[in-house]
Amino acid sequence: MSRILVAGGGGFIGSHLARELYRQGDFVRIADVKFDDYIQEKNCNEKLQLDLRTLENCLKATTLTVFIVWLQTWEA
Repeated sequence: MSRILVAGGGGFIGSHLARELYRQGDFVRIADVKFDDYIQEKNCNEKLQLDLRTLENCLKATTLTVFIVWLQTWEA
């Protein structure tokens, strides 16, 4: 079992990726500034509503994480 952070896990692609990783038995943490609830079923072990543009939030999201999948985008 791997510990995976899906940054941008609240969006369409991130939430579906998180669901598949979670189904495979991985520990999945998702982080995003907002969650659109594309997936109604459980798709992660931990959900964090954070802005990852700050160091403090990045450190919180990545604690004990082995892999990071970055799908998050920011508006200019």
